[in-house]
Amino acid sequence: FNQLLYSFASNFSSETNDEKPRWLHSIETEEASPVWMPRMTSCVSCLSESSTTLLSAASRQRSKELTAALFDTKKRWLAFRFLYQAAGLDTPMFAEDDELDVYEGTTALLNIWKKDLIEEEAEELEDDILIVQEWLPENIMVELESWSDDDEYFLNEEDHGDETVPMHRMLTWLTVLKYLDSAANRDARNRSGFASYIQHCGAARFILNAALLHVPIDTVTLKTSSVENFFQVEALLNGENELGIVKLAGLVFFRTVEVFPTMSKTWWEEECPKSLSNAVSKFVQANVSHETLQRELVRIDRATNVGEMAVSGSTVS
Repeated sequence: FNQLLYSFASNFSSETNDEKPRWLHSIETEEASPVWMPRMTSCVSCLSESSTTLLSAASRQRSKELTAALFDTKKRWLAFRFLYQAAGLDTPMFAEDDELDVYEGTTALLNIWKKDLIEEEAEELEDDILIVQEWLPENIMVELESWSDDDEYFLNEEDHGDETVPMHRMLTWLTVLKYLDSAANRDARNRSGFASYIQHCGAARFILNAALLHVPIDTVTLKTSSVENFFQVEALLNGENELGIVKLAGLVFFRTVEVFPTMSKTWWEEECPKSLSNAVSKFVQANVSHETLQRELVRIDRATNVGEMAVSGSTVS
């Protein structure tokens, strides 16, 4: 699987070929699809549960190559599927007794972040980063840490031009949130470690601003029956045609508010364009709040390491 994923991400050509190989003549293919796509998709969909787990583990090892493949429109859907499956594994990349050092690039940022912190707070922040490092591949952390310095991104994207970079970053972000869910399911205390890291690197603020460029937030109204499908990552995994920029941006916006409500509220108060502030508030109240509460109650019910704490609530109001 490891070699297969490497070949898919790095060697398979995305160019189409009108003269199909003999083994493809019996397979229905979409027009303008690379010759490897039907067989690759069919192979993945037919895997057993144990083989899927092995594929997910290999996908985690090939995170760098698969993340780069998100730039390729022909490979994007499968690459995201592999990345998302890897993020769903319920075990960290490193064992608890492994001695980890903060990645070199993150260390430089850490020294900046803890500059005005007291010693105890600085140590807690470093521990938080090490928690994240147990789960997130290094290339994804490097990606997240680069966003806040990309001042030209919004100047280039305001005209809604090329969707390649927005799609790449939003799919990477959904993968990060899946890693967070897996880490929190293993130990609820991991959630705060991820939140601390994300807050310091500014990734949540960046992605909310990026998503807002592509979501017609002031005109979107969802029927109750469509909310669940609209906000499910799995809907993106069911078919390549579902991977549209507007739907993806809406999903990213929802998932960010759901996972980081406090950071999202701060963003809304400090960075959300004033012309959209009221529309964003109404969108969250109408479409996000109810669904978020439902998921949060389920998450708490499934969580481990929460002691004897009892939590209850109603999704009626």
